[in-house]
Amino acid sequence: MYAEIVVNRPIIKRTRRDFVDLPEDADIPYPETDTQAEDDSPPDDNPLALTFHYHLPPHLAGEIQVGHLVAVPFRTQQLMGVVVGLSDTSPVEKTRPIAAILDPEPVLTSAQIDLARWLSREYIAPLATCIRYFLHPGSNRKPEVILKLASTTTQESLNAPEQILLTYLRQHKAVPLAEVDLTAAEALIEKGLARKEAALTKPRVGPKTDRMVELLIPPDEVEAVLPALGRQSKQADLLLHLSALDDPLPTLADVLSTVGCSVGPAKALAEKGWVEILPKQTRLDIPPKLRVGTIAIDALTVSPAEQKVMTYLIGQGRPTPFDEVIAAAEVDKSVVNNLVEQKLVARFDEPERVALTLDSAQLHDAVLQLRHAQKHADVLNLLTAEDGPVWIGWVYAQTEANLKTLRDLADADLISIDEARRWRDPLAGHSFTLDQPPRLTAEQQAAWQEVARYWQPERDDRR
Repeated sequence: MYAEIVVNRPIIKRTRRDFVDLPEDADIPYPETDTQAEDDSPPDDNPLALTFHYHLPPHLAGEIQVGHLVAVPFRTQQLMGVVVGLSDTSPVEKTRPIAAILDPEPVLTSAQIDLARWLSREYIAPLATCIRYFLHPGSNRKPEVILKLASTTTQESLNAPEQILLTYLRQHKAVPLAEVDLTAAEALIEKGLARKEAALTKPRVGPKTDRMVELLIPPDEVEAVLPALGRQSKQADLLLHLSALDDPLPTLADVLSTVGCSVGPAKALAEKGWVEILPKQTRLDIPPKLRVGTIAIDALTVSPAEQKVMTYLIGQGRPTPFDEVIAAAEVDKSVVNNLVEQKLVARFDEPERVALTLDSAQLHDAVLQLRHAQKHADVLNLLTAEDGPVWIGWVYAQTEANLKTLRDLADADLISIDEARRWRDPLAGHSFTLDQPPRLTAEQQAAWQEVARYWQPERDDRR
């Protein structure tokens, strides 16, 4: 009797060339095949529906059914497989025996196996992958070889390691073969004192841990660190520099030099209306000694045009733009230039200047926008409102942040990302009131009757 088995083995990537231009009777090469070939061609047109054939050893004859979970030798290791078919013949000459049944009851029904074959064929998916969708949790554990006690009677002499192993087996009944002396184990098996069986490894159950996020700085410091978060931005640096200056009209050249950028970021901010760039201009004014002196204007110049210019400047009482003076006095530029040469009028050439047009609240939002740091700000504001560590999933749900956002904040020593054990109580928040005492099981009832035989009520007449 032979069993067709889907073996839970690593998937080998194949190219399309592996499955095309082959004659119908050609054997499909599989890299896993060893000298004892146990693989055969796919049962249908799906090249991924690969199964392997094994024969049933005498002690398993009549025990194995379709859907059983079994342990089978595969090259140099032992793997888990699912029986998907039984037959009296095998498409390959040399087969290897099934090692053991891992579960006494079949884990899959024939209908589930047929559906897995359909999925594999319809979606060109490995049959082993489709089979896994129907297995219950824990079925994908690897099998391990167990050494079990076969007989307690010793008819042959044993050496020290064999005697120690036999004594250990008598105490524990079974032990993983990988944990004992293999030479002594083989000797006990040969003498009929022990036998090897395959079983699924024990499930690895560990505590449930969650990644937790916690704020590391005082909440009142969050507002101060927000402008420094996010990506680099010369526009943001320029805005922050202007906000920190005492001079409301610094020269554009000085600002660009300090920030370390070209004029491009400044012009981009001006287009947004967040700064104003004042162009170069020439201003005129009366020299201080003439403004406060007693010399009459007609004593300084006899030209009516020049007198009009000086009279206008004295009336302004401040440096006045060149073009404004020309327009107000209705004179030619040469008149003003002549006054400058005579030092009757002072000329000032002012460079380009830049002025911030945002208030503090607008500046804060603008910097976050330029640095793309709104996600960072949302995370810090969320943690500020929370008391203690917060589950990372809650942070994702309440903000648009991702892991990179959190790592940026952690690198800046603003938050910590740690793992914490999650204590789960499915009955938390529920209360139950019993209407009648719980019914004892048969084992509990037997234990209670044994206790009641020797139990006597406490008496008050102690002496």
